[in-house]
Amino acid sequence: MSSPLVYGQSADPASPHHTDQARLYARKQWVKGEFTESEIARNPDLVVTRLR
Repeated sequence: MSSPLVYGQSADPASPHHTDQARLYARKQWVKGEFTESEIARNPDLVVTRLR
C-alpha cells in the first residue's frame, strides 16, 4: 500500500527533513505503508470505531 504524505518529517524549517516527504510526493515516489489492509484486518487486537 502506498500513501501520499505531503508534509515533512520535521516541523523545523531549518531541518533537512522539513520538506522531504513533499519532495517525494512531487516526484510521485509514494511512501510505502508499514502494513497491508489484509494484515491490519487480521490483527486480533484491532478495534474499529465508526463515526457518523
